[in-house]
Amino acid sequence: MGQGRATELILTAREVGTDEALAIGLADVAVGADDPFGEALAYTAALAAGPAAVRRAPRLVRENLGRSRDAALAAERAVQLELIAGADTTEAVMAHLERREPRFTGR
Repeated sequence: MGQGRATELILTAREVGTDEALAIGLADVAVGADDPFGEALAYTAALAAGPAAVRRAPRLVRENLGRSRDAALAAERAVQLELIAGADTTEAVMAHLERREPRFTGR
């Protein structure tokens, strides 16, 4: 969301509905009204069950915000090399070859 939109929402205290929140980048995911807590838990459980790359990405994004382009690219390269050598990469390849769902450990 841009600075102008953020300022407008702060100054007006206007309520934003789900569709608009998603459209302007105020929210990334919407859950249903029937069981929002359950859906949110299922969503986070799916993310947590993912490979190490999914777990590492948010931290890398936060860290790279304060880095120069060259430093950010170097950090990304280092993380990629770390992840390629990890158990989850081997598991992903083996699961694909064996035509099964991967069982990631987060390493």
